[in-house]
Amino acid sequence: MPALLRLLPALLVFALNLPVSAQEDTSERTRAVSDNLAAALADTMPKFNPPPPPSEEPEEDPFDQPKNGIVRLPTVVVEGERPPVFSERQLNTDKGLKDLAVKRYYSGFGAALNSTEIPLLGALAEKTAIQMWEEDERLRLMADYNERADMEAALGEDEKSKETRRLIQEATARDSGMPPSALHREAKGN
Repeated sequence: MPALLRLLPALLVFALNLPVSAQEDTSERTRAVSDNLAAALADTMPKFNPPPPPSEEPEEDPFDQPKNGIVRLPTVVVEGERPPVFSERQLNTDKGLKDLAVKRYYSGFGAALNSTEIPLLGALAEKTAIQMWEEDERLRLMADYNERADMEAALGEDEKSKETRRLIQEATARDSGMPPSALHREAKGN
């Protein structure tokens, strides 16, 4: 076997040096390889098999066919009312609402500093945070209802818009004993 491996390069050199008797004139050739080599390469290539012609059967709707294994569910129309959207006040107890307000309006350090009530100096962090939360809720409600009144005015329902604005003022008016918190104004940048 080793002798055969040594003989193989010698055979290749000998085969390449043999004169080709049937070779054509290469002066006007347009290919980079000889005709014999091109024929040998063409024999080793797979034969061209054109794709079958498309069938005349009508195709199904492509939206009904799953793509990449995705199963498409049928279209469903849901009738009825939407479920209610609960506010934070409806979802939380009084204690939970106080905890939520303290987390929202105080950092951990600020809550620790305001954990005790000092007479004549100020309220607990919970009381101040609840006041800030109530003020934010009042402002959010005012913005929502003002947007509604603006939409009614844009639709040409001026009387309904005026009534909505009057109801906004009645419902969101501050109590005379509850001025806005100075901490709230500082937190909002006003």
